[in-house]
Amino acid sequence: MLQLKKNGLRWLKLFHLAAACCWLGGAIGMLTISLLVESAENGDMLFGIVSASRRVDVWVVIIPGLFGCLLTGLCYGLFTSWGFLRHKWVIVKWVGTLAAFFFGNRFLGQWEAALLKMSRELGFGALQDPEFYRTLLLHRYGGIAQTLVLLLLVGISIFKPWKRKDDQPSSSYSKADN
Repeated sequence: MLQLKKNGLRWLKLFHLAAACCWLGGAIGMLTISLLVESAENGDMLFGIVSASRRVDVWVVIIPGLFGCLLTGLCYGLFTSWGFLRHKWVIVKWVGTLAAFFFGNRFLGQWEAALLKMSRELGFGALQDPEFYRTLLLHRYGGIAQTLVLLLLVGISIFKPWKRKDDQPSSSYSKADN
C-alpha cells in the first residue's frame, strides 16, 4: 500500500489542521453570532444575524471544515500507518467525527433553517414567538455540545489516549508526531 513520505505527511497534517480549525472556529463563531440575536433592533437586523450564522455554517464549518476533516482523515487512514482500526483513539475520533456530522446535519442544520425561515417570515416579531426562542435555545445548546465534542476530538488527536505502550513510531513519523 502507498505510504506518504515525510513531506506528504506534513502537507496532509497542514490540510487536516486547517480543516479542524475551520470546523471548530466556525462552531465557536456561530455560537458567538447566536448571542447577538436578542440585541437585534429590527427585523432586517435579526434576519442578518441569523443569515450570518448560516453563511458561517455552510462556507466555513461544513464545506472546508467538516468535509476537509473527513477527506484528510480518510487519507490518514489509507496512506499512513495509523489505519482506521489499528488504534482505539483513531476509532474514537472516527465515531466522534461521524456523530458530530450526523448531529449537525440532522438537528443543528434543521434548527438553523427554521430560525432563518421564522426570522424572514416574522421579522422582528420572531423575537416574541415562543417557537423561535425554543428553536434558538435548541440550536444554541446543541452548538455548545457540538463545540465540546470538537474540542474533545482535538484533545484526542493531541494526547492519543488508549495508545498501546508497544506502539513504536513508524519511519514516517518523528517521535514528536506520536
